[in-house]
Amino acid sequence: MEKESVVKEIRAHLTKDERVPRLYKQAARILKEVNEKKGSAKSLVFSMKHCNNRKLYAIVSQTLKYKDILNKVFEHVQLFEKETRLDRFLTLVLAYEHLIAGRELSSQSKPVQMIREYSPLLQKGFKKVLQKANVKNVEDIVYDGLEKEGKVFLPRYVRVNTINTSVNNVIQQLESDGFVEVKLNHPISLERYKSLILNLEKHQFLQDQDLSDVLILPHGTDLHDSSLYSNANIFLQDKSSSLAVIALNPPPGSLVLDACAAPGMKTVHLAALMENKGKILAVDMNSERLDIVKEMVHLAGVTSCETYCADFSSLDPATEPFSSVEYILLDPSCSGSGIVNRLDYGSNETSDPSRIRKLAWFQKQLLSHSLTFPNVKRIVYSTCSINQEENEEVIKAVLETTKDFTLEKIIPQWPTRGLPEFDFGSLCVRSYPEENLTNGFFVAAFQKIYPDIKESSEKCKKKKSKKNKKKSE
Repeated sequence: MEKESVVKEIRAHLTKDERVPRLYKQAARILKEVNEKKGSAKSLVFSMKHCNNRKLYAIVSQTLKYKDILNKVFEHVQLFEKETRLDRFLTLVLAYEHLIAGRELSSQSKPVQMIREYSPLLQKGFKKVLQKANVKNVEDIVYDGLEKEGKVFLPRYVRVNTINTSVNNVIQQLESDGFVEVKLNHPISLERYKSLILNLEKHQFLQDQDLSDVLILPHGTDLHDSSLYSNANIFLQDKSSSLAVIALNPPPGSLVLDACAAPGMKTVHLAALMENKGKILAVDMNSERLDIVKEMVHLAGVTSCETYCADFSSLDPATEPFSSVEYILLDPSCSGSGIVNRLDYGSNETSDPSRIRKLAWFQKQLLSHSLTFPNVKRIVYSTCSINQEENEEVIKAVLETTKDFTLEKIIPQWPTRGLPEFDFGSLCVRSYPEENLTNGFFVAAFQKIYPDIKESSEKCKKKKSKKNKKKSE
């Protein structure tokens, strides 16, 4: 009887969740907005003020990853039929934390108490779902489900923050946590390398043969609870997004403008590449997103960064400190069509022609503006899109308007280049999930032509023209 009275009291106060941890309530709100197709989890997290956005995003993305499984558990238990006042999204978050992450729910709030009360039934339902799927662990269900949808499985890429630590230190920490390094004695063929990555076993990892500060772990490896992650010694960052920073390659002591800086991953990578020497001007027009950059920069140990809440297109290139900028990284808003396994994405806008046209127009404006900075030597343009309209066509349109910049071939060892129908395609870099085991990405670099170089280039063009004329005759 005493147990029944406790349950009745909990049911009577289910709407009073004042003591639910703020982190869980905000995660539930984001899940609801993703469900209503108001945007991606990542962008919604960035727009929400919270003391630990990294942890918030981890909870949201992981809950989204397992939500279909959790909903099957709820159906098995008939949880929402019995408890009509339960908030579905908050329940998803709490159930993920309790059932899958295995964390203790210590709050005395009514929703948490209800989850604890139903714990034996939920655990039983969870086992039934695994048995029905004929698997031993929950990761196998996620894998099978995505495989049936024809999705590509990317490995877990980890970029070491060399400002706070070293690659060797991170390797040692992973090994002490039970991971085993698979060592490469020498560079191997792309196909063999891909096969090795795709067949990594649980708790194995290897050092990337292209980027020395990147480690590769099996698909689905969760490091959000690792101290390496919480201390910003590592970033869970797809390999493709490192390519833009590598292509810009500013030396230590440079003055760099990160034009669309949020969430700050590339800002931190730039600082690491520059050995925390020089200055990075991190610009973003959204103050809340800029707060995330500030938090990221602080956590990562970056001391060479200044932040500016401004629209990049409205910056005056003639005023300091912008007039002295030498390098610009431009990673503007895009359709995100290159991102695979979009578990955190709530809209179907990645292929909407109207939206892509608007984005391409916007991207051209920003890229054209970047060419007007008087002392800029090098500009890198990148997107996480595979759409030609946002990539080669943007480059072609802007290239036709300038005589002061040329495209330079970047990352020559990278096997996948720009589209061959464009005469400059081989100078650019593309990445694809199937070919490179990364998200889809595009990178191009504009290099300033100085008078002596320009004169030499024009002579070469004339000689080439004369040669072609003689051949045609």
